[in-house]
Amino acid sequence: MRSGGGVFPAALLLGLLLQYALGFVAREAMEDFYGTDMYGGAEATVQHKKEIKRVWPQQHELGCECGDGVLGCIDEDALCSCVGPTLLCDGHFDCPGGEDEHSCPPEECTEFRCSNGKCISKEELCDTFDNCGDQTDERFCNIPPLVQNCTGPDQFNCTNGDYCIPVIWRCDGDFDCHDKSDEADCPSTSCSFSYHMCGDGHCIERSWLCDGEPDCPDSSDEKFCNTVVQSTCSADHVACATEGRCVMKHYVCDGEDDCGDWSDEHNCNVTTCYLDDFRCESGMCIDAQWVCDGAYDCEGGEDEATCPHPSTGMPEDCPPDFMWCYPQCIAPEWKCDGKNDCTDGSDEADCPVICEEEEFKCRSSMCIPRDDLCDGHQDCLHGDDEAHCLTAECTDLACSYMCTDTGDTCLCQPGYTLGPDNVTCVEVDECSVFRPCSQLCENTDSGFKCSCVDGYWLRPDNNTCKAEGPLPRLIFANRGDIRDINIDGRAYTSVAKGLQNAIAIDYHYYHSLIFWTDVSLDAIMRAYLNGSGERAIVRWGLRKPSGIAVDWVNDHVYWLDSVTRRIEVSHLDGSCRRPLVWTNLQKPRALLLHPARDLLVWTDWGSNPRIERAYLDGSERQVIIGEGLHWPNGITIDYPTETLYWVDAKEHVIEAAQIDGTNRRKGDYADDYHLLSYKALSALNWVSRHCGHVPWTLHADDDLLIDVFLLQEVLQKLNTSHKQFLCKLTKGPVNRRGRYKVTKEEFSNNWYPSYCQGPVWVLATQYLPSLLQASTRVNYLWVDDVYITGLLARQTNLTINNIKSKVASGRYKKTDVGKKIAWFHLNVKMSTIWPDILQYHKKRKKEEASESVSDANGG
Repeated sequence: MRSGGGVFPAALLLGLLLQYALGFVAREAMEDFYGTDMYGGAEATVQHKKEIKRVWPQQHELGCECGDGVLGCIDEDALCSCVGPTLLCDGHFDCPGGEDEHSCPPEECTEFRCSNGKCISKEELCDTFDNCGDQTDERFCNIPPLVQNCTGPDQFNCTNGDYCIPVIWRCDGDFDCHDKSDEADCPSTSCSFSYHMCGDGHCIERSWLCDGEPDCPDSSDEKFCNTVVQSTCSADHVACATEGRCVMKHYVCDGEDDCGDWSDEHNCNVTTCYLDDFRCESGMCIDAQWVCDGAYDCEGGEDEATCPHPSTGMPEDCPPDFMWCYPQCIAPEWKCDGKNDCTDGSDEADCPVICEEEEFKCRSSMCIPRDDLCDGHQDCLHGDDEAHCLTAECTDLACSYMCTDTGDTCLCQPGYTLGPDNVTCVEVDECSVFRPCSQLCENTDSGFKCSCVDGYWLRPDNNTCKAEGPLPRLIFANRGDIRDINIDGRAYTSVAKGLQNAIAIDYHYYHSLIFWTDVSLDAIMRAYLNGSGERAIVRWGLRKPSGIAVDWVNDHVYWLDSVTRRIEVSHLDGSCRRPLVWTNLQKPRALLLHPARDLLVWTDWGSNPRIERAYLDGSERQVIIGEGLHWPNGITIDYPTETLYWVDAKEHVIEAAQIDGTNRRKGDYADDYHLLSYKALSALNWVSRHCGHVPWTLHADDDLLIDVFLLQEVLQKLNTSHKQFLCKLTKGPVNRRGRYKVTKEEFSNNWYPSYCQGPVWVLATQYLPSLLQASTRVNYLWVDDVYITGLLARQTNLTINNIKSKVASGRYKKTDVGKKIAWFHLNVKMSTIWPDILQYHKKRKKEEASESVSDANGG
């Protein structure tokens, strides 16, 4: 019996007994294996191919003495092991304590490295033998290989050779190959005669052109519209071409799109662009470097009008590092940005997953912090963050497996991770910890195995599932109409138009029916998916029907009403109506069905917010989520995994749980600077709704000191009817570099419009609703100061009252007290300034009181 290349003491003892039993023949055979000087002491040398000797130590010696270059180690049976140089750092423990494998430099490995550092050939992987000595080479062997036989006519081989996919997945708008080659070189998408093609290739109905509402992602359906609305603008304003919008006269021909349709920049005879800018015919100013770069930055495309663009190959006319895809050159930052800029998708092909410098890339393409490497906890799906760690015998820690070479951290064998005590190794359940499968997951001894339910294919990555049939479609209500869009955004149509107030919708696929609730008509409506046959199936006894769900198995429709506080059911035509749940409902909101389990699930955001379920007949009602909820709003279900997903409108989170309420978890949505404007709008919306009676709204950063006494005096001199921000005015170039860069797609101009410098601004509260309404028309920009006080302000004709002289930053001067409203970025603690402010205003009040008395006494 051998372990790690060494002979166990039990084998040696058995050999000694054989020598006494069999005599010289056995002795000669043993000497041939162990060496002729088998019983020698310190002078013994190692000559045989096994390079190892077991010797009895001298009684007076505490350790073992071996020859030069030979390691001596002693085992629990008091036998010495003399390990030759060729066995040192060979990946096998020849010393019982593994001393021969300690402090070994990592060797270069061109094939497969085991977790213990040993290097083996790829042919030894998954051969049912433990070639590594730690089972690393036998893990995840039940996962099918990625490369498959692609010789069949119904198969397509991905360009990188990793995956083989069905040919029907080719050019279906869904990336199935990791290198995205299945969507490359696809025929250009064209729209039928009754549709309009947006600038990015999406198709929308022609009737949506110039209707005052942008339907294309690039708003191209609302450009070059000649519709003029009767002007009601004041004398110091001019009318825009559409929507009846007015802007101040001094905004005309300033090179910026203040109207939103560039009509304020048409027919301008003056050039207001900077010297290094190019002026488009619309009046828009763009960077001169954007001319002839292959991208249409001017709305009329005049920046590319006189540029040579060959139709084939990689033209020499493209700037360095640019990519050619007909009919334009693609900037390097547009490649592998997750968006198809080339019509054939070639700019998104062969895109590797790149981790940050301080991160480690797992085999599963997941990025983790490098600090998580070799910490005993499996953070990568396949455990590669705990592989190739330098190990040592534990001296200070009672680890159940092994220690790091520094001796301060416990490590575990492959497939295991440290438990709560950080000492004991426990088996990893990849299915529950990493949730690697999109549908079904089976935990196995060697890892995990993914599979799919009927109606889905397992993708070549062996983790995710793809639905059979055509590309999925999304049907949604927009109050005034119901629309249908493919998930790739290519087909975008109306299902029902001219509605009153459609809120909740559901559909019956087999009967091609769509159902919705209308809270203005107080009715349950129905129509065919082609928009025909629209009618009300329930018109009486409703007050605010806000949730609806269709049972496509039993042909029933369910709805709930948040005013009558009932959940009801009827046939698909509204007949046989009956109530199901009518007690202990406060504010029922959303509804869903699971016909296969005969279950009905709904949310209630009353004084005791909860998520409940019952059988489809209303029986066996129970609360499945009753804690940690505030305003549980929309709810849906992933049927294959029976996972519920819901949103909480107050907490702004998405959560999930199994249909019985177990395994509850929140979505991990990282907070970053690109949410700043959303946060600011949310705050202004709250102020507008709950504090609308307050005359002024003050925005201030948390590192700001405000002289509230002086601010009050300034506001008392102003009238809330003045449509202006009170702030420090600024205007500057767009930052295109670094962590906080703004891309050209996010904001096309090189200079921001005038806006309020971030730390502090004041606005009359009555103008907040118009700001919020403008945010539905103006493209989002995450730089909140520019977006709210610059872009939105212009849409609502709000101006800026510059109080630059009353805002201080940097060095604090006591003489500024009484003159400055706000201080920020100071060189002293703000707590030291506040006493000066109080002292100043107390003194001033006394002086004013004294003057009043003097005036009253006549002198």
